[in-house]
Amino acid sequence: IKTPKPQAPSFNRQPAYRKTQNKVIDVRKVVRPSSRPYHLESGWRKDGRTYQGYYRCRLGAFKGEVEERFNGDYKFFIFDPPQQVLNGSHKACFTNNGGNRYHVHFGVNSENLDGGIMAVERLLYQNLNGR
Repeated sequence: IKTPKPQAPSFNRQPAYRKTQNKVIDVRKVVRPSSRPYHLESGWRKDGRTYQGYYRCRLGAFKGEVEERFNGDYKFFIFDPPQQVLNGSHKACFTNNGGNRYHVHFGVNSENLDGGIMAVERLLYQNLNGR
C-alpha cells in the first residue's frame, strides 16, 4: 500500500477574497502591483546622471543621492545618516565623503538602481530596528 506524500502548503498563493465583518472583499481590487519602477514610485528624480530622493523605511526618511556610472553600476550616498546606522552592525558599509555625505557600499557593485535603493532602505531599517 502506497501512502500519498503530504503536500507542503503553497505560501505564494494568496486568497483572492477575504471575509471581513460579514463582507467579502476582493483583494485583487484593493492591492494592485505597480508597473512603474521603484525609484519613480518612491519619488526619486533624475538630473543628468544623478538621482536625488529619500531612502524610506518605517522608522524615517533620509535624503539620498545615486550617481549613475559610465560602466553600468551606481554609487549610493546618504546625507546625515542617524548615529544608530553609523555605529550599528553595518557601519562598515558607510564611508564619510566629507561633511554630511556618506557613500554606501555593498559587497558587490549594484547594477540595478531600484535594488540598490531597496538595499540601503533595508540597511537603515535593520540598524534603526536594532537588528
